[in-house]
Amino acid sequence: ERATLGRAQWLRRALWRRWYLPGLASLERQEMAQYLAAQAAWVNASAQAVREAASATLAARLREITQHAEAQLQEIKTETAFAANEAEFAQLSADVPIVAAQCDAAQRVTADARPLL
Repeated sequence: ERATLGRAQWLRRALWRRWYLPGLASLERQEMAQYLAAQAAWVNASAQAVREAASATLAARLREITQHAEAQLQEIKTETAFAANEAEFAQLSADVPIVAAQCDAAQRVTADARPLL
């Protein structure tokens, strides 16, 4: 107001434009830069918190799914006597080649004995 009214208007306008106005603009820029930096920090912190919460939720859900799958697998193994069937299969895998070899030997003996009868 004093720059537009009163004596030495040109001097007051010059001081206003030369010193006060740049100072106010600089102060405003600094305030705005600090505000923007604070907002950016808040956004980054919020995003990090969301990432951590999502990761924890996902890990917990995956643990639940794994535990449920393991429980179902164990139930299936119990209901089907998996251990006994697996042991029987292992024994058959060991015995069948021996029986097959004995059958082949018996067939050879039979084939050799036919002409003699």
